[in-house]
Amino acid sequence: MTTAADILRQKATAFNFVHPQYNALEAIRLLSSLNRSFLVVMEEGEYKGIFTEHALVQKMATPGWQAAEKTVADVMDTKLPAASIDSSRHEMMQLMIAHHTRYLPVFDGHRFAGIISMNNLIKAMLYPSFSLEEFFASPRGDFDAAMQG
Repeated sequence: MTTAADILRQKATAFNFVHPQYNALEAIRLLSSLNRSFLVVMEEGEYKGIFTEHALVQKMATPGWQAAEKTVADVMDTKLPAASIDSSRHEMMQLMIAHHTRYLPVFDGHRFAGIISMNNLIKAMLYPSFSLEEFFASPRGDFDAAMQG
């Protein structure tokens, strides 16, 4: 059974963190420069939420809403369902489908462990035993090495 811990081990070390008071326009630029679809919002080492392209587009559809005048806290999702480090791939998929979300924060007790995306779950189903070490040793070009979703 593939767990959240297994999937997180396959991912590269996360580097896409941002503070809640970071400017939303700068966060958009950061998303673009990192080629990511989300930023993890952390404050003093504590998980606060997730800043996503999807949430940003929803906010920008509001008349008069200007990203340059807003912070990440004005955009971030704070009410996502969460998974445990021991949650199975099936349980995480059920949570994402039930809550219509593409991202799932994972916790080891009260400690934030990482984010698993729908993309990560699909890759885990397609390549259940494919590790990063195997990727770098193989000529495969169709597998996202970082599994960053």
